[in-house]
Amino acid sequence: YYGISKACCEIMGRSFSERCDTKFYVIRIGSIRCKEEDHPYAYAESGVKKGLWKRGSKQYILQEKRLKSLWMSRRDFLKMVELCIEYEAVKFEILVGLSDNPRSWFDMENTKKLLRYKPKDNAERFIQVPTK
Repeated sequence: YYGISKACCEIMGRSFSERCDTKFYVIRIGSIRCKEEDHPYAYAESGVKKGLWKRGSKQYILQEKRLKSLWMSRRDFLKMVELCIEYEAVKFEILVGLSDNPRSWFDMENTKKLLRYKPKDNAERFIQVPTK
């Protein structure tokens, strides 16, 4: 149902932009976390807090890799929204929303080119592992 609802909303957005002469941009976000978890270790650290695994365990490393692929910092997200508001070249577009993550399997070239989006944050360069 999740995927179907997303596809339906994207189709409705396209139709809305064409019929109402307005712009509609879909941002397919990897993962944005709350302010306290705005880092690429959030999934891994969540499991530590819940007692599901320890830092450095196989599961911790798996969760770290996952978020290092999908992470979008709050700063990068706000910049992307700002760029969408300012962008006027097309009325409808589907964009990928991530920080500059080398491990990502999503293609960001269209998003970077259209919006001139230059993410500031990079999951691989995030050095401090939270210890709370």
